[in-house]
Amino acid sequence: MIDPAIRPATKLDIPTINRILNHRDVRPTIGMPEAGPIDISATFDQFIFLLFSRSLFMFEAIDAYSVEVHSAVVPEDRGKCAIDAALEGIKRTFLNTPVVLFLTKHSNEQKEAGVFALQCGFHRIRATPTMTYWAQSLEDWLARHNPKSLEAEIEAGGHIPKFQYAYTRLAHLFKETECPQSPLSLV
Repeated sequence: MIDPAIRPATKLDIPTINRILNHRDVRPTIGMPEAGPIDISATFDQFIFLLFSRSLFMFEAIDAYSVEVHSAVVPEDRGKCAIDAALEGIKRTFLNTPVVLFLTKHSNEQKEAGVFALQCGFHRIRATPTMTYWAQSLEDWLARHNPKSLEAEIEAGGHIPKFQYAYTRLAHLFKETECPQSPLSLV
């Protein structure tokens, strides 16, 4: 089994990122495949890429506290390898950054993406005829992975200040009457 350890990408990894994004089993699930090959050279600095094994996760900042995450996982890494890497990436992000909310989405034709989101702890927040939207907050993650820490924090004074942001954003997502094309439009 290949080690699913993840690491942030640098500009030296751009050829590797392009190779993964254009992989024959990944490219059809990203954006508009008919647009041709993807080259992130010009937009690399707009994202954070986490590489693992032969695949990657791409974080797109919505604001200082929330990110939209995209997965580009080759068939050889699907399953336990990708799940372990995703869980580690989520953990590192929640524990080492101000991020309190992950958002993701997928085409309803990509049923396996929904299963992957569930396996990584996301909750479905909205579905349209063509897309499904998911979220995972810091509080969700703490309740599953470190409930004693969450209980102690609540006993010590109520909500952790970071949580209030996640509650506000999730409340806004649930109140939307029409689903946007991207969670980015909710900012």
